[in-house]
Amino acid sequence: MNKHLSKRLIYVGFVFRHHKGTHAGYDKIKNYLKYDLEIDSQAEHEWLSYSLSNIGSKIIRKLYMIVFGSTYLITLIKCLYLIVFRKNQVFHFVYGENNYKWLHRLKGKTNKIVCTYHQPLQFFVDKPALINTIKCLDKIILMSEKEVSAFKEWTGRDNVFFIPHGIDIDFYSPDYGMKREKTILMVGNWLRDFKLANEVFNILLEKVPDLNVIVVTSKHNHYHFNNSKIQLLSGITDEELRNLYRTVNCMFLPLVSFTANNAVLEAASAGCPILIATNNFNNSYFETEQIELMPLETGKIVERLINSIDTPYDQSKASKIREFVSDKYSWNKIAIETKALLIAD
Repeated sequence: MNKHLSKRLIYVGFVFRHHKGTHAGYDKIKNYLKYDLEIDSQAEHEWLSYSLSNIGSKIIRKLYMIVFGSTYLITLIKCLYLIVFRKNQVFHFVYGENNYKWLHRLKGKTNKIVCTYHQPLQFFVDKPALINTIKCLDKIILMSEKEVSAFKEWTGRDNVFFIPHGIDIDFYSPDYGMKREKTILMVGNWLRDFKLANEVFNILLEKVPDLNVIVVTSKHNHYHFNNSKIQLLSGITDEELRNLYRTVNCMFLPLVSFTANNAVLEAASAGCPILIATNNFNNSYFETEQIELMPLETGKIVERLINSIDTPYDQSKASKIREFVSDKYSWNKIAIETKALLIAD
């Protein structure tokens, strides 16, 4: 028997709350890459990460954090149980920043630990203990190609790989028959420059009073926006979000930094024009001619967004970008690449 075929692939992960019941999130890889076993960290993730209403639970969590820190202890014990009784297993921690700790010390000779990391490089630079953990992993998957070399310097090995985030290309599809509205859209929660976005939208609405501005973000981010004309949406369905991608003039994303970005992949797959403003451009996913880029400068952004309102929709360009996304970032393709890496020696 081929020794690769005998390797047992084990998914270890959870779903972020804002990705629950949606087509977004890296956890969706398990729908395409058929793991032999799935270890669900969901209950631990929510207990450790989200606010608790019960006083007793808060006290227990406080004591737990003092003793164990942010360790997903039950998840790791489940993995350890498998290590004791099985060999030749590959544990894939899909959110390594969150739910992986110390298992490499006990994994034995035949079992492997692979972590996928999602955060920008600076997140790790500020956490030396996490860097020490990274040095001990068998393989590392990153969401950004430009950060591979830095991770290899930490590990001292050729065991760091870029495999992009995937997207459900069948769901996030264009509908070229739908009319484009006079609307600017912003989507997302993490690593967004909300202060700049609010400034841009206030100026835009003053210059173009009949413009619609829609921001899709969690409720805890609503306080960043002080103009009643800005439509703030939370908890909308994927179908509603897809229709926004299909009908707005432009999706505008002011990004402090980024690696993978669900909103960019979704919008590009659905044929939506995109403007990214950032001082830390990452071209791991798109070239500059595919996605429009500019620095985080309020005046220039306003000027460009006003221009986008008057620019006719370029269906030909949108179709080419959609084809590019389908070829490069479909979950089927990402699952094949990831499985090949997991089973390789």
